Amino acid sequence: MMALKQCEGMLAQLQSDRESCKYRVQKMMLSHPPGVLTEEEAAAALFICKRTLARRLKAEGTSFRQLRDGILSQQAIGYLRDSSVSVEAIAELLNYHDSANFRRAFKRWFGVTPDQYRRRSASQP
Repeated sequence: MMALKQCEGMLAQLQSDRESCKYRVQKMMLSHPPGVLTEEEAAAALFICKRTLARRLKAEGTSFRQLRDGILSQQAIGYLRDSSVSVEAIAELLNYHDSANFRRAFKRWFGVTPDQYRRRSASQP
């Protein structure tokens, strides 16, 4: 239920330009389980090849990986705010094969581990 609310909130935040490739890919990503949609699948759904999708996203100043990482990172933060959800459970919810991969990705996104982020968030009012 929390994941559904997060996705709905993120969909509401997307830019109003519904014709942009970025918007359409983000919408597709949010309609699939986290991290599951591949670049090939997104391109096929848009009736274009993977390379064309990459070019269009680049023209809009982004990439498939940046979009995916942005969505996963925001979902991770949402889950980390709920202290009852373990980091291992969050990794599983975001479809990481193991929590070490999730921890590395999180550190790449924010410069701190999920546990450090959670402790810092808890200490702030």
